[in-house]
Amino acid sequence: MKMTRRAATAELTTAADGSMMVQLAGELDHDGVVVVEGAVQRAAATAANTVTLDAERVTFVDSAGLRLVLQAQMTASSRGVDFVLARPSDNVVRLLELTGLDDLISTSG
Repeated sequence: MKMTRRAATAELTTAADGSMMVQLAGELDHDGVVVVEGAVQRAAATAANTVTLDAERVTFVDSAGLRLVLQAQMTASSRGVDFVLARPSDNVVRLLELTGLDDLISTSG
């Protein structure tokens, strides 16, 4: 049985109040992070209020994807901007729990 790889994508939107949301999809592994990190870093570095990473459509995450989320949270926090990991998929929740980061990363949905 051949496994089909789901390429990572990121769609960045900005709300009227300056909050930014990045809708992530696909596999957040080493290759996937390369594709989406620009949008994630831009949101974390420039959002005026809240940075939201919507992870509902993330199908796989490894240490590279986890590093990306942590870096975004640290960047947003250093600027006094709220950070939320919204609607994390079961795969994302499981990795957060296994690594103990579920206590450090704010999630919703």
